[in-house]
Amino acid sequence: MNSEIRWIRFRIGDAFPAGSALGKWIAGLTLMANDILQSFDAMQREFAEGPDSPEGLFYFWLTCAQFREGAKLLSGGLEDSEIKKFIDTMDASDQSMLALIRPAFEPFAGSFVERIAKPIRDEFFHYPKPGSQRWDEVLSQMADLESGLRFRADLNPASTRGVFADELRTLYLIQYMGVSTDEIADVMRRLADYVGPMVRFAHGCLGSYIGRLPEGVVTHDL
Repeated sequence: MNSEIRWIRFRIGDAFPAGSALGKWIAGLTLMANDILQSFDAMQREFAEGPDSPEGLFYFWLTCAQFREGAKLLSGGLEDSEIKKFIDTMDASDQSMLALIRPAFEPFAGSFVERIAKPIRDEFFHYPKPGSQRWDEVLSQMADLESGLRFRADLNPASTRGVFADELRTLYLIQYMGVSTDEIADVMRRLADYVGPMVRFAHGCLGSYIGRLPEGVVTHDL
């Protein structure tokens, strides 16, 4: 396999002009694909070290949050006539990826996004407030647990982690979100079913969009 880095280049203003709803949607999809690929890969890598990995839990809720936001972006695009027309003219193979994703958020009631991804995103995208009674309860339950900080001798901030805070969040996830270690593994499997098609659909949209730009807008480094 040839792993040489290549580029498709364009002036952003020519390829994604301000005021284009389709262009903004494609840019948003591309951001989502960039982000969720990184977090999902990191989640799998960290959980391979063990089901109680604090870093794994961080990437777990981050991936859930990104998937929820990606599903929201897709759902909004499907309601826009220009974007829907664009999707309808894409290759069947790209449209089939969308068909694999839609059950995750349509119909919304009872969907994976409504039951799992959105509650996790809504809860963990915010940090505990000083007056939070729930966090008082978590702290009380964890009062006898020996924990602490993990760091390297050189005190590099990038190597420092407050493991005690990760452990508090793990209990919060289990107690108030009703998500056990086994359920995290099940959600990871569900995410694996959806993230791949979501990224492939986003890349298909980007490729189709770039391919339809006027001649001369795009150059290739081959």
